Amino acid sequence: MKELNYKQQKTNFIESVFKVSYVEYRALVNNKQLVYTQILVPMLYFLFYATGIASTFGQIIYVDKAVPFLQFAFIGIIGLIVYGQMSQSVYRIILDRKWGLLAFKYFKGVTPLAYMIGKMSFPLFNFLIQMGVLYAISILFGDSFSFDQFIVLVLCSIVMMIFWFSVGTIISLKVSSYKTRDLILNTLLLPISFTAPIFFSFDQAPLFIKWISFLNPLTYQLNAMRDLSFEIANQRNLITMLVTTFLITAVAIYSIKNAELTTNER
Repeated sequence: MKELNYKQQKTNFIESVFKVSYVEYRALVNNKQLVYTQILVPMLYFLFYATGIASTFGQIIYVDKAVPFLQFAFIGIIGLIVYGQMSQSVYRIILDRKWGLLAFKYFKGVTPLAYMIGKMSFPLFNFLIQMGVLYAISILFGDSFSFDQFIVLVLCSIVMMIFWFSVGTIISLKVSSYKTRDLILNTLLLPISFTAPIFFSFDQAPLFIKWISFLNPLTYQLNAMRDLSFEIANQRNLITMLVTTFLITAVAIYSIKNAELTTNER
């Protein structure tokens, strides 16, 4: 196969992002059942888990400060649904390689950065719908964040989305065997979600859980949002989230740039 070099193609960056995003939008529209299913995720967590615990405890200690548990859990659920979108990035990129669409987009002049931004629109659209549903439910229970705080949480969540989408991109491009890839995703899923402070606080956690969570990037992402929401004067979590996102995104773009454009996987 003749080598395709996207650098030799002339195209408009914004136009490329728009075209890739439009394809992802159409894919989302054609998979409405997936949207309906994922809307249930934040609803079930908030209605049957967070509210149940909140009715028992009401508040939780975060960095020596008593905060409403529903607000604390709200941020934790955001982490779950953002992290859960990683599998969508893997699925969408694998389809592109399987059917030769990645090579076609390169031939049309789509750069790795434009490709990555465009492909992220599928999980991002999905996530924004979930966020809207989650915020509406929290308002009904009368213990929600203000709209300004919600916007800040959305912006932080997009940074989280970039991080986990990049992780999914690297996995989908570097691992050609579907068995190995599924094993990696399955072994990552439970440890990361269970060791991050989604529904618990470090203030009251055992020492060994603190050490395990210390290695979990989701921990810093959740704590960064909680620091901003609960006015905690600590920039370490936010800086860690931004730096790790920048680094993993750079690796993902490099992986796209040097990836095999097609795969024999069926």
